[in-house]
Amino acid sequence: MRDWRNKHILYLLILLIVFASSFFLIDMIKPFFGWILSGKYTNWVLGITVISISIIHKIKYNKFRLNTESSFKDYKVFFSHLTEFIGEPLTVVCSFAFLKGVLLQKFFDVKHFLNYNEIELTFILILSSYFFITSILEVKKQLFELKKDTETITKD
Repeated sequence: MRDWRNKHILYLLILLIVFASSFFLIDMIKPFFGWILSGKYTNWVLGITVISISIIHKIKYNKFRLNTESSFKDYKVFFSHLTEFIGEPLTVVCSFAFLKGVLLQKFFDVKHFLNYNEIELTFILILSSYFFITSILEVKKQLFELKKDTETITKD
């Protein structure tokens, strides 16, 4: 339990340091984030990376089960396996697309959400940030599980 608290306190401190330093370094950081957000292939690279991690994790832990010989009654099982497989990558890519649109509109005057007022854009920003962060943390957990198991195999 104590390790859990320490980890969250560390994440909170990192977030506060980044937030505080962003006020002083905004002129240096803004062009870099603009370049990333307006990148042509950013969504593709992010999506392919997350899909690759998800596929490797599901195959390695034998969670990737698509039975070709299933009856009509088994559609629920098939659908649940399919949604487990594509859920994280879709959430990451869609939430990043919303984040990208809101951040480009707020900081770079590129209009993605026409006829939306500030409060609506703020809610979109909060929700898409939440979904993006939780999905990225889940993918990070999958990646560390893959890395941990690979390290124990290579050490033996």
